Amino acid sequence: MITLRIDEVEISVPEETTILIAAQQNDIYIPHLCSHPDLPPVEQMNPSDVIYRGQKRLKNKRPDQHYEGCQLCVVEIKGQEGLHRACHTTVAEGMVIQTTSPKIDEFRRNRLMFLFEKHPHACLTCAQKEGCARFPCSTNIPELERCCSQFGRCEFQKVAEYVGIKPETPRYVFEDLPHVKEDPLFIWDANLCIGCTRCIRVCREVRGVEALGFIFDEEERVIVGTLSPTLRESACRFCTACVEVCPTGALMDKEPFEEAPCRSDCPVGIDVPRYVRLIAEGKFDESYAVIREKLPLPSVCSYICLSYCENECRRGEVNESIGIRALKRFVSENHSDLWKKNLQSSVPTGKKVAVVGSGPAGLTAAYYLSRKGHETTIFEQASLPGGMLRQGISKKRLPSKALDDDIKGILETGMDLKLNAPRNKIDEILKDGFDAVFLATGSTFVGPPKLTQAANQDVVFVGGDAVLPGISEDFIHQLKKGNGNGFYKKLIGQISLHRGDSSRAAIKAIASGREAAECIDKYLGGDGDISECFQPPGEITHWLGREECFADLNRLSPSYKIPPPQFAGLWEAEPPLNQDQAIMEAKRCLRCELRLLFSKPILPPKKKLWTEFIPENVAAVPEVEGIYQLLDEKENVIYIKGTMNLHKEIVEQLETNENAHYFMYEQDEMFTKKESELLQQYITEHGEMPEGNRELDDLF
Repeated sequence: MITLRIDEVEISVPEETTILIAAQQNDIYIPHLCSHPDLPPVEQMNPSDVIYRGQKRLKNKRPDQHYEGCQLCVVEIKGQEGLHRACHTTVAEGMVIQTTSPKIDEFRRNRLMFLFEKHPHACLTCAQKEGCARFPCSTNIPELERCCSQFGRCEFQKVAEYVGIKPETPRYVFEDLPHVKEDPLFIWDANLCIGCTRCIRVCREVRGVEALGFIFDEEERVIVGTLSPTLRESACRFCTACVEVCPTGALMDKEPFEEAPCRSDCPVGIDVPRYVRLIAEGKFDESYAVIREKLPLPSVCSYICLSYCENECRRGEVNESIGIRALKRFVSENHSDLWKKNLQSSVPTGKKVAVVGSGPAGLTAAYYLSRKGHETTIFEQASLPGGMLRQGISKKRLPSKALDDDIKGILETGMDLKLNAPRNKIDEILKDGFDAVFLATGSTFVGPPKLTQAANQDVVFVGGDAVLPGISEDFIHQLKKGNGNGFYKKLIGQISLHRGDSSRAAIKAIASGREAAECIDKYLGGDGDISECFQPPGEITHWLGREECFADLNRLSPSYKIPPPQFAGLWEAEPPLNQDQAIMEAKRCLRCELRLLFSKPILPPKKKLWTEFIPENVAAVPEVEGIYQLLDEKENVIYIKGTMNLHKEIVEQLETNENAHYFMYEQDEMFTKKESELLQQYITEHGEMPEGNRELDDLF
């Protein structure tokens, strides 16, 4: 360990740590733009000979020049001359470092001015920027000279405001550089690029793709572009890691990205990216284990699921979506029982649950309730289990073996299955002392009289498209009311055969079964947690590697098309993938989920202008006109208000507002105008009003 001092604070860090990292580990902020928590520090980066911006070919003008970072992180080191880059300089024993001084501040502001000469910044230097709605511009600055749509959320903006913008910063002149909107998934606007090279380094050093490069122009400015005329020709994998690390609006998603859509759009929440990745790695047993964590009917779904995940797959924006359902079918038919090694035994709870109906919802609920230790019995009126999965779907489309294999796996958890049990005998079923009943009958024709007993049970779940045909609203009201300690909950059920293909609702019925199991388990005293882990997460690498023509790789399985109702029973399953095809298909995945693993950039600290919201501090507030803000325990603004008497109104808030933990105020005779400006500024940054001002939404 090395001991040193930064800004009079003594710290200890491991050898070979850079000054920047040492400061960040000890909550000391040093301004930076080229650095990012997940990127290696900038050494001496060599430029490319040629890059492309659109179809324009640009040659490097400074072949002997090296990129040495944004240089905003410079510091002074006692006993050493000049300024030193904190992101590049490693610590030494006894080193004494100063992160701010007039000399450092002036250097940083000059570097910032150099960047702003080629970046729109009118909004940042405008006297009216606080609370400005930006459109229309109050000072009539042309739109192309103003800041981009990231204004208020921009990392570059926050760093610039922390460092300080020199008054003599020249006005930005729009150069009409390429603004590419035609490529998939993201937009690239060269007019907003500051040449920090984050996108280049994440593509080259983290992803291993190297689709991007840079050159120097005559003014020694960094010009970023593709290494071939298009992203596709440059072997871009459209993982959008470059978008994730960009500190300006130069690279922006066409649509907000918060989670891999194949996972978020799966009704049962299967970790699709994970099981697809494991197939690409040839780990079929592990992939199947991931699927089983959320889905007790994997074989069934691999044949008939409507593949909501494929509809939203981002690869579809590049050329064709991943054949996710076909990959599920491949591992469902090519796996061992590895997943069972992590199958935990259930502890009996002494509770009994009846599940009426053995369709996808009933089987799913029964599986999870049994796994939670409840004594579970399925009642099925047919001679074989499966419900509409067996009765309403052609065997050409869903082979009996696939259905039987899944049902066998479910029954192995230890539940009872009673076949040939007429549904009109529900009242007799309920006499056996069940603590909960789940009616998973889909669209049935059971009349209200037969459910009288059910209405008086502790808990009743009714599944189905129209609840249960023939049941009046009055009966439903009675069912909800029960005997005072029960409850009713409508869950999505199966769609009956006369409405078309029964597979249309299978995956949603499974999701309903999971929800029913969670609710029933909670009601019976459990925690409602039915999550399972059959495959430990393992280490994930960011590395993808370069693959020429990756964007043009065609799908190896036909995309699924919903059969028209008149052919619902005749539709056949598509041919399966073989092992090589499955691996190749899985490798087409963009791995967009990897960008979620990136750390958030380290932003400048907010200037702490607020104080604790306690009587002693409030007592010091003067009785003058002004504006005040209340903050919660996490120091988030929750209320902004202008008033004629700051003291009086803040005292009232102290007595009534339980969510406020901090406050700040300022005297201002134009408090109404100031309130409007601060609210508009808040909306620009957060996209909504502060919690306590939501009643003013319509005005803004």
